[in-house]
Amino acid sequence: MSKKSKTSPATESMSDSATMVSNTDNSVDSNTDNSSDSNTDSNAGANTDASADSNAHTQADGALGSDTANHTEMSAGDTTYEDGNEKKFSIRELYSNILNERNYQIAAGVVALLIVAVVVLAFYSAKVKSDLEALTKEKEQVIIALSDTQKNVRQMTETQSSEKARFAETEQTFQQTQQAMEGQIADLESALQNVRSKVGDLKADKKEAMIELAQFKRFSGQFQRMINAGKLEVVFRRGRMVVNLPAQVLFDSGSAKLTEDGMKSLKEVASVLKTVKNRRFLIGGHTDNRKILKADFESNWDLAAARAIRVTEELIKSGMPPKNLVAAGYAQYAPIASNATDAGRQKNRRIEIILEPFLKDITPPKTSAAKEKKAVKKLAKSKKKKK
Repeated sequence: MSKKSKTSPATESMSDSATMVSNTDNSVDSNTDNSSDSNTDSNAGANTDASADSNAHTQADGALGSDTANHTEMSAGDTTYEDGNEKKFSIRELYSNILNERNYQIAAGVVALLIVAVVVLAFYSAKVKSDLEALTKEKEQVIIALSDTQKNVRQMTETQSSEKARFAETEQTFQQTQQAMEGQIADLESALQNVRSKVGDLKADKKEAMIELAQFKRFSGQFQRMINAGKLEVVFRRGRMVVNLPAQVLFDSGSAKLTEDGMKSLKEVASVLKTVKNRRFLIGGHTDNRKILKADFESNWDLAAARAIRVTEELIKSGMPPKNLVAAGYAQYAPIASNATDAGRQKNRRIEIILEPFLKDITPPKTSAAKEKKAVKKLAKSKKKKK
């Protein structure tokens, strides 16, 4: 028969203690791992320290559990005496107390680390929130400033466009004014040239008038006897000196033949006129408006022209150069009085000897023509600019 091994109460107690130690080790390892995971989620730095402490404690607990198991195996079935009294010693209670104290310290440390992490996180969260609010306000201010800047830029752009348009309009007005002024200047220059030309003409006319006046005075003095006798008169007409001889002094009524008294009068006139050098004389025949009753002349034109030619021929006989004489007939179409009365008709029947300048005297000099041509060119240029 085989013997059944009996286990004493002490041995069972030691076995239970070993089992408890083993469970306690597992519990410690589990708590350590859980604590390490929790610390890892809370704070990386704190997790590293807590994990290291937990691993250290776990190794120490493992060693203690191994020593306790060995001691249990060595002390199984032994009895300890203190003060002579036999007392049962419980390793389970001792190790449980040790583990509880260690777990409390670890838990307290973990809680402290969590509290610190929460405080730091709350501090940084508040700071980040404050910074975010400040950035938000600054962003709003920047947006407002940017909006104001854009508004100012738009206003400046509009103002610049308006000023540019105004400048273009002013420039166009200036150009138009300048062109108008240039045209006015050209017109004024042309007008000034005309005035100068007119002044020159007036001076020439004045000079000629003075010459005519002197000639008139001389003729008046030389013809004074004939003037007093009623045979002629010296007058100015249209700026020319005219020696007027009544027809009844030279011709019979309706005739172109000179009377003896008429020939004597013409010789006396020619003696005065031939002293005038470089002048031309126009001999004009004039009649009244009555029709010719004689068959010698078809009209007053024929009678007036025939009388002018006859006087011209007599003046040539008296010594006047033919090249300085011109004959013309005016008939009744240049009266000096009314043909409604006998006195008026008698005045209209006359021979006029008009003192005229030569062609070279009335032709403007080349310098005046050149100036006039230049003025015409300037006027044409000014008109082109206006267009």
